Amino acid sequence: MSKLGPTLRIRKKTAKKTSPIRKGLSDLTYRMTSADDQMLWELYRQGDEAAFSELFRRYYKKLTYYGLRFTRDLQEVEDLLQDFMIRLWSKRDTVNATESVKF
Repeated sequence: MSKLGPTLRIRKKTAKKTSPIRKGLSDLTYRMTSADDQMLWELYRQGDEAAFSELFRRYYKKLTYYGLRFTRDLQEVEDLLQDFMIRLWSKRDTVNATESVKF
């Protein structure tokens, strides 16, 4: 301690080092999302259940958080999301994902 008071130590922020493997995976994930999503939406429109399941898996968390902004009840959001997905599947021939789905 000095006469002027305690001294503060300032830590320099260092950039986190990302492993080349993790960086490569995140780059790959980024590149896959837009083209891959378009392909999945097209397969979904053709009635491919596996593509629909993958889209549900990809968007479930985002849709849940979006719903929680309006209601704080997770059970209600999950019920609404399930109803939404059932309606989305039944109306797949009329959905235009490039215009209708934006996150």
